[in-house]
Amino acid sequence: MKNKIVVCWLVVGFICGSVSAVQVFDPDYIVKTYVSYSQPAELSRGMTFDSDGNLYVTYSSSGTIDVITPDKNITQLASGMTDPRSVVWAGGSDYDNYLYVADHAGSGVGRIAKVSLAGVVTTFASLNSPQGLGLDRVGTYGGYLYTGPRVSDHIDRILPNGELQLFSDFPYGMPGGPCDFTFDPGIDYGGFMYVGTDSINDVAWRGVHSIDINGNPTRFAPDIVEASQIMFDYGDMFDNKLFIGGRRDSSNPWEIWRAEPDGTTTLFATGTVSSTHTFTFGSDGAMYVHEAANDVVTISRVSLIPEPATILLLSLGGMALMKKRRE
Repeated sequence: MKNKIVVCWLVVGFICGSVSAVQVFDPDYIVKTYVSYSQPAELSRGMTFDSDGNLYVTYSSSGTIDVITPDKNITQLASGMTDPRSVVWAGGSDYDNYLYVADHAGSGVGRIAKVSLAGVVTTFASLNSPQGLGLDRVGTYGGYLYTGPRVSDHIDRILPNGELQLFSDFPYGMPGGPCDFTFDPGIDYGGFMYVGTDSINDVAWRGVHSIDINGNPTRFAPDIVEASQIMFDYGDMFDNKLFIGGRRDSSNPWEIWRAEPDGTTTLFATGTVSSTHTFTFGSDGAMYVHEAANDVVTISRVSLIPEPATILLLSLGGMALMKKRRE
């Protein structure tokens, strides 16, 4: 009887340990708090992991980047930026082992900052108030970094030497501009670049668009009217789907939507203490979601609920460990 109680306790404990600020609506997924800490800056518009499992988080108000190690040690990596937003880890690419950050700044100024893992910040490229930044790791678009200014809107290709080249006139001078970039890793979504935009007055260029290799846009997921972040799951945990940090109504909070190849969307996750502006995927395949309120940051980890057989194995392993300790 004692062994049965231990099994039940371990199984229930495994499931019930999933309480977190983020609410996920797909019953196949479980949510746990990855880390929670004090951060007065609060608003983040960018997160990324490096190849060693360190998580980097940009904070707009303070102009800083925090780094969270796999053992949950939290420190400030870099400071001195004006308004850091999207962040990309470029390790393993032609851009070497650096972070690249869209430092938004103000109208008429801005840059793509290059940040070393020692926290040294330099200007890699100068352009007008960038917000979005994406690296083509798939290779379809040359393996380059892509960005775009928020005022004189278009999409730029950034070469490894920092040179800017015009890639597309999209979104054709509308106020708002590209907020984020991601690249289809397979064929379900056409192999395109996808761009999210927000704060655009012209309805035709709001939301999410696919961009072909010639820079031509096609409206995608028309129900989404604003998209601050978009990202493909490059692993198997989320079936290589496209996820959108956005909203169907500009009066509602930012939420995370899952988009199918035909452009239909379903609500995947929402925050309970603030909007879910920022998310990323880790090398473990899980989704990490940022929320902040009252000077406290919570980053949640979203992953598949293990199969019953896996839970049973974990339970049996726990039983064996407890038995060994008693002996």
